[in-house]
Amino acid sequence: MTRCGQDVAMPYGQPYPPAAPRPPWPPAIAAPPPRRSAPRAPRPSGSARRAQAELEALARRARIDVADRMPAGAAASPSAGGPAADAAAELGLTAREREVLERLVLGRTNRQIAGELFISVKTAGVHVSHILAKLGAANRGEAAAIAHRLGLVS
Repeated sequence: MTRCGQDVAMPYGQPYPPAAPRPPWPPAIAAPPPRRSAPRAPRPSGSARRAQAELEALARRARIDVADRMPAGAAASPSAGGPAADAAAELGLTAREREVLERLVLGRTNRQIAGELFISVKTAGVHVSHILAKLGAANRGEAAAIAHRLGLVS
């Protein structure tokens, strides 16, 4: 054992010496940097709205929350709210399950759903089985019919 570069032998049966206290951190390391608020973006118009809608859809597929970065007064995405979202929430469908349900209604296979949403085929199958259970459907066709009847999809 060493103390300040010198060897110190501990006799048999004696405890180790207490640890020396650490010196405090320098102020630059101890304190977190001050937070700055992000500047507000101008309201999009025309083709900028279409681009924003495409970016929001891409962000949803990648599971990135961009709601706090949206400019004030920007149009919300169609899947963000409304009666369809309320009905889906009552059934306990997650946002990802709603995305899978939209593709299931279009007749997509698990492999196609997985490719579109950038998930594994197994994960897509699990989402489909959860959707079937939550809707009380026996198969994909019945789930699509229930989704249309409840207004979960357009």
